[in-house]
Amino acid sequence: MGMITRVRARLRFISLSQKIHDKDEKHNKTVSLMSVVLVMPYFMRYYSPFLITCLSLVYSLLIVPILLHNWPLNKLTQFLQTTEDVLKTSAGAITEKLMYYKNRVEDTFLEMKNLQIIFTQIIFFTLIDQLLCQTQKLTGLYSLMFFNVIAYCFSYIKQLLLKEDWSPYVKISKTTNVKHLAMTTVKVTLEFTKAVTFLITVVFTLLVFGLEQGLEHYKPTWTYLCITGCFYFLTEKTFAEHFPSILDKFGFEIFESLESLWAPVLIKSMICISSSFFLFPAIYYLKFKLVCVAFYLNIWLMYRALIKTEWAALKKERKLLEKYRYATWNEVKARDDVCAVCLQSMRFARVTPCGHIFHGDCLRRCMKERFSCPMCKQDL
Repeated sequence: MGMITRVRARLRFISLSQKIHDKDEKHNKTVSLMSVVLVMPYFMRYYSPFLITCLSLVYSLLIVPILLHNWPLNKLTQFLQTTEDVLKTSAGAITEKLMYYKNRVEDTFLEMKNLQIIFTQIIFFTLIDQLLCQTQKLTGLYSLMFFNVIAYCFSYIKQLLLKEDWSPYVKISKTTNVKHLAMTTVKVTLEFTKAVTFLITVVFTLLVFGLEQGLEHYKPTWTYLCITGCFYFLTEKTFAEHFPSILDKFGFEIFESLESLWAPVLIKSMICISSSFFLFPAIYYLKFKLVCVAFYLNIWLMYRALIKTEWAALKKERKLLEKYRYATWNEVKARDDVCAVCLQSMRFARVTPCGHIFHGDCLRRCMKERFSCPMCKQDL
């Protein structure tokens, strides 16, 4: 009996000693691990204080409890898995909502054509400044201002030349001669204001260039003026609206009388290409903010608008003729180079399944009325 009592006492002593030893070891490990936190402030002079603070919190709240077995790894894994699932679900919903609002904002901006054109021109002129006029500040803004003056004068002169009704009176309706006094006064005032503004603009422009006052810091090269001028006249609405008629006068039959749809596609494509080309000097000079803004406004938004509107409209028209191949030169010569619909000469033509050859535009116009061959009336 005494032997059993002594054995039990011995086992109890060994167990108590082990617990005390484990507790002391755990305290020693805690002190050793937490001593790292006390050393971290000395690294703040070499690294960011925010980074050191984040590392301290992660170390104290995550790594130390795991090493001391206060947080079992299996429970931590379950917690992390649950957190990951919640974050994925929330992130998906939040991302979808953010993308919706982003697209709404972009669509609204793209609908404001004049504002979009101004921003596009400013960004492009700034990109050119990084390459050709680094030492001259505000050269791009000066150039844009002068080009705007030229565009305003051109549009006003065009309005005067195309104006049919020179009467200063405003009639109540088209079928009566009764004059509207208030609207007549407003019209006369507006016309007078336009004329005075035009004269002042022209006079001050001539004075600035003639006397060269205030142009000490504005000395662009001819290369700079040629590049920026071409870009401005290509994007400005006053001049860009004449681009389809210019293409039409050249008579490129490959456009198949779709110059009005090809013109905006070509213009926006050239804007994207030219802006992409002049991004490289800005990258070389480490102008990363300018690069990001230029890429977003002049390339991404322009490409998005091109694909969504202009290219979609052009593709819709071209889709009518996609399944009809182009005629070879021998096939065109065999038909005496004459379209059977318009009786005009042909260089580019489309071949129908029944073997007849027409201008692409003539065939497309006929197919809009009826899907049959204009010659033999075979169903197409």
